[in-house]
Amino acid sequence: MLKLESKIGTIRQSDENIYNFLSDFNNLKHLIPSDKVKDFEATQDTCHFSVPPAGKVGLHIVNLEPFKTIKIAGEGMKNDFFFWIQLKQVAPYDTKVRLTIHAEVNPMIKALVSKPLQKFIDTLADQLGNLQFA
Repeated sequence: MLKLESKIGTIRQSDENIYNFLSDFNNLKHLIPSDKVKDFEATQDTCHFSVPPAGKVGLHIVNLEPFKTIKIAGEGMKNDFFFWIQLKQVAPYDTKVRLTIHAEVNPMIKALVSKPLQKFIDTLADQLGNLQFA
């Protein structure tokens, strides 16, 4: 089992604004670098895209706890994959965010993907702090 947690990021928005933005996969296109992802398609609770050379990836929202947690699972993957977004508002317009990945992978794959995935979720936590919400 692979479990990775991002560093704690800070977003200068209310937990409600962040939750409303992140719980709609149509907004993911603002977070995913277009040079790394191809053929991005989304509905409110599902998305599909290709990550060369890894191939097609599908995600869907499996659980929402308003203003606190968004749980996402992989679709059509060989292994179990879960991605959690946790929010905690500590003051008005000061919300902390932590991203967690849980994946069932063999030890060899774990050794190969742990470092890049950790970097990805830490970078994503930083990028969330730079987003502008309506």
